[in-house]
Amino acid sequence: MKNKLIQITNLSINEVLGNEIILPSLYFKTFDENAKNLKLNLNNEKEQEEMQHFISDEFNSINDYMNTTISSIETLSVATKIAKVAIKNNDVKSLEKIQNSMSTLEQELISLRDEIYKDPFTNTYNRKWIYKTLIDKDSKLKEKGIFVLINIKDFDYVKEEHNELIANNLLIFILNFLNKQLKKEGIKYQSVRFFHDTFLILVKDESRTSLNTLLLNIMEMMKNTTLKSKSGIVLQARFNFSTLEYRENDNFQIILESLTQGLNE
Repeated sequence: MKNKLIQITNLSINEVLGNEIILPSLYFKTFDENAKNLKLNLNNEKEQEEMQHFISDEFNSINDYMNTTISSIETLSVATKIAKVAIKNNDVKSLEKIQNSMSTLEQELISLRDEIYKDPFTNTYNRKWIYKTLIDKDSKLKEKGIFVLINIKDFDYVKEEHNELIANNLLIFILNFLNKQLKKEGIKYQSVRFFHDTFLILVKDESRTSLNTLLLNIMEMMKNTTLKSKSGIVLQARFNFSTLEYRENDNFQIILESLTQGLNE
């Protein structure tokens, strides 16, 4: 249920993003249509019950996040007060305890951040990370760089014809192959799982021309690469891509539309 709701949400967001104004009624209509296409009956009692559990789990996650944040602030406040006294009294042992406490707090905050901003399946960043880190409140980009939009070809077909596990294995295989080649070339980048079958890669300090050449070479290497499941199903690993340079203050939505159009050309 959770994976299906995430997929429906991603499809709905992708469809409505092209509109300058997104009314709640438009989003809910689009969500309902995608739910029907993916055979999720929102009027079914059993599926309504599962959705309630899902919403409850999401609410609990938000509640845990808030409680951890409040606890972290309180810990930091107490540690600051103790540190002031310890510094004044030259209390080395107390300062060491505070340092250990801060290290623990830092790890807790990193873990919490990853839970919020990382895709648990691929361990890449998720779309929330982009809206939090890369884009301001007016949907303008905060820095310059190059976007690479990667689409896993045949993902939906493989999922429907075989199963979700095989489709996900195909996705992970291609992602790992891309990571290996990009790191081999010393490319500095961040990967974001933007939709269920699509990644957005952020690249800095590289030429778009050389990046396109590298990605075309990776595509050629993959032509001779197949993936075989334990049940004997053989799949060809394929993807397509588009790239686009972006500048500070560019509108993210316009950039994304251009990238998507380039993907389909």
